[in-house]
Amino acid sequence: PGLIAMILRLISTLLTSIAIVREKETGTMEQLLVSPVKPPQIIIGKVLPYTVLGFLDGLIILVVGSLLFQVPIQGSLLLVMLMMLVYVVTGLSLGMLVSTMAKTQSVAMLVAITLTVLPSMLMSGFIFPITSMPEVLQWFSRIVPATYFLEIIRGIVLKGNDLSNLYRPAGMLLGIDVVLLVLSIRTFRIRLE
Repeated sequence: PGLIAMILRLISTLLTSIAIVREKETGTMEQLLVSPVKPPQIIIGKVLPYTVLGFLDGLIILVVGSLLFQVPIQGSLLLVMLMMLVYVVTGLSLGMLVSTMAKTQSVAMLVAITLTVLPSMLMSGFIFPITSMPEVLQWFSRIVPATYFLEIIRGIVLKGNDLSNLYRPAGMLLGIDVVLLVLSIRTFRIRLE
């Protein structure tokens, strides 16, 4: 189940981080902005395909894990899919934030990898247990979205937990979603002006 968190994070953030930057580099952003399409519609148009792609990747990982590696899903498949969607939106929001701030695609990819892959692998409990980390890093792991998604996905898939057992990490993940979405939309508007 932990691989789902890493792959979804990598795909959703990296692909989205170059979406707006690519338009700026090629000069087509100005064409989009003078069209009748509003900025929120541009963001939705850029993010929606990656949302579907990330969600399908998560489903493929679940199916392969279940059929090929005999990892049974103990809990609700619907809850797993809902939480995967929330987690994908987190990655997409972070990718959009990076994309609106970066000047080039290479900078956007470098920042996205630095902000997602390293903290998600090292600070989320994917490789090392959070309780064995120094206290400073334990505090830092609380702002890494993968920490909460790993707790959710492991709880549902391996233990059969429902939302009543996972309301805390689900609430934290939703909170991170809201903060990143607001920041990415505000940064996009600021950069347009």
